[in-house]
Amino acid sequence: MKSAVKFLIILAVTAILSAAFYAFAETAVQLPQEWIEQYAEKFPNSEIGIKHRFPDIPDDWSTDALVKAVQNGLLNGSDGKILPADNLTRAQLATIMVRAFGASEAADVSSFTDLSSDQWFYNDMAKSVKMGIFRGDGSGIIRPNDSITRQEVFTVISRAFAINGSDIAILADFPDGNMVADWASEATASLIAQGYISGSGGYINPQNPITRAEFAQIMKNLVDAYITEEGVYEEVPEGNIIVRAPGVVFSNASFNGDVFVGEGVGKSITFSNCTSEHRVVIRGGKSTVLTGTFANINVVGSDLVINASGATVAECINNTNSTVTLSDNNTKEDDEKLPADDNTEADGEKLPADDNTEADGEKLPADDNTEADGEKLPADDNTEADGEKLPDSETAETENNDAEEEKKPASKDEDGDGWTDGWY
Repeated sequence: MKSAVKFLIILAVTAILSAAFYAFAETAVQLPQEWIEQYAEKFPNSEIGIKHRFPDIPDDWSTDALVKAVQNGLLNGSDGKILPADNLTRAQLATIMVRAFGASEAADVSSFTDLSSDQWFYNDMAKSVKMGIFRGDGSGIIRPNDSITRQEVFTVISRAFAINGSDIAILADFPDGNMVADWASEATASLIAQGYISGSGGYINPQNPITRAEFAQIMKNLVDAYITEEGVYEEVPEGNIIVRAPGVVFSNASFNGDVFVGEGVGKSITFSNCTSEHRVVIRGGKSTVLTGTFANINVVGSDLVINASGATVAECINNTNSTVTLSDNNTKEDDEKLPADDNTEADGEKLPADDNTEADGEKLPADDNTEADGEKLPADDNTEADGEKLPDSETAETENNDAEEEKKPASKDEDGDGWTDGWY
């Protein structure tokens, strides 16, 4: 509790200072470059610090999403560039999703003939396969270097966040809705229905590739905060949250968005006397204990033990071999299926593409769906640290007010004091 309060105070103070400094910098008075450099060095994870580190971050609809992607450890950049306009690859997307959820366990991917242990993305591809968001095309290839299409991205997101089940009839609202592949239709429809994507100029563009900036915008729409530090949390951020740190306990907390328990939580996570009218999606945490009142518990991870015997749960969805214990007053338990990874004749699934819209500032690269699997994922940013490359900044056509309409409120910029990564 004390650590959480301390971090909230630090966050508030640094956010105010950062906002004041940035507002001053935007006035007619030109601040000395030396001042900016000193501020950027002191607060490397602030917006000023990140834009100073990556001068190719544009001042347009994608700025906030790209800054937050760096703040939250999703993008690392390469050689001082964030490459916002580059198309995302399958390997890059796999790396970003592994980082987002803090996944550490890897699957045996020796059967994929286009993967080699000397590739920078090898470990992250293996982790993404373990997560169940990538599966290959059934013929022994997983196409890590291919660009990923919008509908492929939609499919991967649907699997990762368990966003599915919407009526595909909503696709008829778009002139190109009939161009969405069968395997990607439910995922695409679900993301549209829940407001995470909205199209561009009235079009979904499912077979177009997606840029790094566009995908950053989608992640900003999906996730409002990341909890990356252990501790007891009685107050939680607004909106959707990913928890990816071990040793997290929520005590008497009330959630007003979805909570995604990532693989990074490790052995256990506890929800003590908590309240949620939204979903708790459990991907990780070998042991999860919940007491309180919950509208929906959705178990996505395998081999987990969820004890909700002391909670009131309106709906429980478990499509895995995980064990869920409910109290007698919990009456509804359903089976749920997650969208398939790569589209293949075997699973008939292809990943949905982000819709580019003036409202959302996001455009996705053309689908790199192939006859084999129809799915391609973007690569993380290539950096000396991770050996990964990010797509170039968006072209003029993509950046012209194509920002994707956000469903969640943007979080505050952080200042690199350790609290940044814990709270978006």
